[in-house]
Amino acid sequence: MVSVPLAIVAGWTGEGDDVVFWPYLGGHIALDFTSIDGDELVFDAFLDVGMDLELTSGWIVRFGLSVGGRGALALGISVPSGSSRTQN
Repeated sequence: MVSVPLAIVAGWTGEGDDVVFWPYLGGHIALDFTSIDGDELVFDAFLDVGMDLELTSGWIVRFGLSVGGRGALALGISVPSGSSRTQN
């Protein structure tokens, strides 16, 4: 299968007491071509909404939801890697 996606995503940044958040909203379309059962062309459209939260500990938590032709739910974390700087 070959998929050709196209998307427009908008997001912004906000701050709370101990957290920075980045909500986003996007619209996606995808044109899929498959030749498993003969030539087939499929068009999908879907909407994405989500938010990244950066905690004071440096951890980032991501929530995401896609609704439409390719529905999905996602949750992820990013663990801080530590400082690579040396102190003099």
